[in-house]
Amino acid sequence: MPDLGSNQYGPFLIMQYGGVLLVLIGLAFAIYRGTRDRKLSADQESSPGMARWYFDGPLKAALDTMRDTYRVMSSIDGQVDTFGELFRNQTRELQEIKAEIHELKNIMARRR
Repeated sequence: MPDLGSNQYGPFLIMQYGGVLLVLIGLAFAIYRGTRDRKLSADQESSPGMARWYFDGPLKAALDTMRDTYRVMSSIDGQVDTFGELFRNQTRELQEIKAEIHELKNIMARRR
């Protein structure tokens, strides 16, 4: 039986072939997922070829996620400002009440 030069690939030849096969299967699956025709919803525009997959697929999902995150963060920022203003108003009112209580205590102490 002739030697096909398999000794030059090292002792784990079966694992190497398995790795190559796994990569090829993964590549074929990725190509299948990327090129299959998707049904678009009514609010999506169709783009030609690969651009349609790219802009209707992962990039659109990432941009939608970023837009939603920005909206949430903006609303949180607005709420923080509102709560900060409410906190300052209540703190000022509590200080005024505290000052009035001290005034009343001083008036009561002078009357005795």
